[in-house]
Amino acid sequence: MAAPNPEELAATKTVIDNYSSLLQCFQELLESDRSEAGAKVNGLLGQSVHFDNYFLLCLMYKVLSHAETVSTSIQKNNLDLFQTQLKLNQLKADVAGLRSDIEFDEFWSEVTNNSHLLDVDEPKANIQQSSIASY
Repeated sequence: MAAPNPEELAATKTVIDNYSSLLQCFQELLESDRSEAGAKVNGLLGQSVHFDNYFLLCLMYKVLSHAETVSTSIQKNNLDLFQTQLKLNQLKADVAGLRSDIEFDEFWSEVTNNSHLLDVDEPKANIQQSSIASY
């Protein structure tokens, strides 16, 4: 697995920070373009307003930003193996910390609050129904 690219990480952050403008741009393009390009924009807009996509974009940024920081620091010439191992262990602890109830609840609250402001769909629970055999 390749290290996170700082430019791609910055681009992801830019998309998150400008999500409202992006949705507005898609809507304006959809209203003005009835060609194949407009149909593609319609698909992009449809996917962009799904909570799952917005949530995963925010989650990807949160996790990859931790990894990018460590990746940058362990590429220094003067870093020894012990320091590298410490930094990788810290990354592991940071990512595990993101999974704690408190950290996740804060992240969930932030993402859902932002999604409401952006008019992104409400989160939906994916509950799989098991088939019940009738006797």
